[in-house]
Amino acid sequence: MLKSEVNNDKVLNRMKIIHKIVFRLKIFIIFAYNKQQSIMNNFRTEVFLRAYRLTLTGKSFSQALKHSWAIYRLQKEMRGSVVEFRFRKVDGSIRQAFGTLISNVIDPLIKGTGRKSESLVTYFDCQKQEFRCFKEENLILA
Repeated sequence: MLKSEVNNDKVLNRMKIIHKIVFRLKIFIIFAYNKQQSIMNNFRTEVFLRAYRLTLTGKSFSQALKHSWAIYRLQKEMRGSVVEFRFRKVDGSIRQAFGTLISNVIDPLIKGTGRKSESLVTYFDCQKQEFRCFKEENLILA
């Protein structure tokens, strides 16, 4: 064998090994993503992750947890009816909103072009007849 043929064989063997490693990494990433999605389906996990994000805004964990549970209850109630709530707008004023997440009301209006952000609470505003959102830390607790 010539020296160039030996080098080509080594390169081919290395490429095969790299392809196997990449394939295994892809499978691992898909498995980890699916596992994470199943974990996120647990509502308590969602509430505690939101509470952790709220602690980053300067709240104590107990305050953040209370706030997070209030957001969870608000969203749960909005899935069944129109709910009145208040939040602080970006300009500092307080807005009273009537919102809902009833699927037969909002499904025909969903275009699929919106982005989902973990730190925003999205709802359908019954007064404006449009989708609106606010930062989760801006909900005013009653």
